[in-house]
Amino acid sequence: MQEMKGKVCLVPFVSPFHKKEAYIGKLNFFKKFPWLSFYSPVSGEDEVLDVIEWVEQFKLALLYPLTGGTSQLLVSTIISTSTPTVLLTDGRNNSLPSALTCKRKIGKFNGNTLIKLIFLDEKSLFSFEETVSEILKVAEAFQEFIGMKIHFLGYLSNKKKSFYDPYTLKEKFNINIIQENMDFKKYLRIKLEPQWLETFKGYEIIEPSQQELEKAFKFYLLLKKFLEGKEAEVLTLDCFQLINQVGFPPCFAAAKLLEKGVIFGCEADLASTVTMFILKKLTGSQPFIMNLSAIYPEKNEVLLSHCTAPLNLSAGKKKLRSHFESGLGVSVELTFKKGPVTLVQFINPDYEKMYIAEGEIVDGNPKIESNCRSQIKVKPKFSVKKFLEENFGNHFTVVYGKHSEKINNFCKLAGIATKIYN
Repeated sequence: MQEMKGKVCLVPFVSPFHKKEAYIGKLNFFKKFPWLSFYSPVSGEDEVLDVIEWVEQFKLALLYPLTGGTSQLLVSTIISTSTPTVLLTDGRNNSLPSALTCKRKIGKFNGNTLIKLIFLDEKSLFSFEETVSEILKVAEAFQEFIGMKIHFLGYLSNKKKSFYDPYTLKEKFNINIIQENMDFKKYLRIKLEPQWLETFKGYEIIEPSQQELEKAFKFYLLLKKFLEGKEAEVLTLDCFQLINQVGFPPCFAAAKLLEKGVIFGCEADLASTVTMFILKKLTGSQPFIMNLSAIYPEKNEVLLSHCTAPLNLSAGKKKLRSHFESGLGVSVELTFKKGPVTLVQFINPDYEKMYIAEGEIVDGNPKIESNCRSQIKVKPKFSVKKFLEENFGNHFTVVYGKHSEKINNFCKLAGIATKIYN
């Protein structure tokens, strides 16, 4: 856990009415962690400003009321610092009453930095280091999320509250949408090396001609070149606008860029692009966008499909297909490994709520020709009828693993309401 050194601090809070020998031994457990920085016990409001200044140098602050009579000190610290915080508490010296009182008081403050409260019992102490490591990922993801940049290739709406509206994201999270007036036809000027076809070695090519492969590869190189030297490798574009301009979709380019870790949001979907960024930072895995294409109530399964996904997620032969809806260009058909996944949907245009659901991929390539090329069947932990009954949209962002708690903790920091379907 050496990577946590210099990132996490612990600040104890005490009441002057408690004798030091009654509580000081509580800190002994934490002194065995070389990555953890300590502040002296805080007992008065006149010390809070110095505490806040010290805490600001860290990515995560653990605030620990060792005694009762400390709730207001905790509140003053949490609402004044920009550093994400965790409350530690235990069942002695009225630590828990102070922690609960603090938690209730800060509930009325928007934008408070408290991620969660941890009660220190035998189980939580055993997993303390691992727990802090996971929470640190949330804190760091949040700090990178605020002020992130998205390169938008093509037309941006100037209407507030539209689905392509950059203004609400800027107001709520200081996210900068950079409009790039790219001439998509510049791909025609790209000169290919004689061995360019080697790129497609190992793929099973179904519909695309060599001419379509050439255009798709050139467009990938165009976007790759565009990203060189860019601070943020996050982009989106209007795929159907592109088809109208150049006669093919960006599916293959998207799949190649996703494979390299770039965040590529399809169909100018800003909400899904932002969600992909959040999930990648939280989990370290590459997320991907899929349509909710069909439900099967009798098996409690759903079909999710799309014409692009990260190529490195394929667990079998990678197939190159035409784009499902237009029949043009090059898209990808992948076989996904079975296993747990988390499905997330960030509701736009208000960006006030995130739907989170866990499930299991039960079929990694259903091969249903009436839908987009890359497909998965997922069995969620709730009735699939909810997809029809509640306010779900089309695009879901999918990531391997069970991440509901981590995403929920992130949303607390970001001031995003959540609904978890588990």
